[in-house]
Amino acid sequence: MNRVFIPTLALAFVVSISAQAHEPSAEAKADIVQALAEIGCTSDDMEVEGNGYKADVAKCEDGRYDITLDKDFMIVRKEKEDN
Repeated sequence: MNRVFIPTLALAFVVSISAQAHEPSAEAKADIVQALAEIGCTSDDMEVEGNGYKADVAKCEDGRYDITLDKDFMIVRKEKEDN
């Protein structure tokens, strides 16, 4: 039983750490919310991506977008969702 349990436990731990690593800090989330608000958008789904951030399925006045921000919270990409 230990042969299965220990690797499974280790995998769960690694997955948990990697999920947390992609969550922006509370301060970064506030800056993302502010940057999105400046262009009339909101999002509840934010993550760290590379050296910046991503707001998935941001709700904007003219539709839904995936929005990428750089490390300084400047919007570098706004891609319309196909819905």
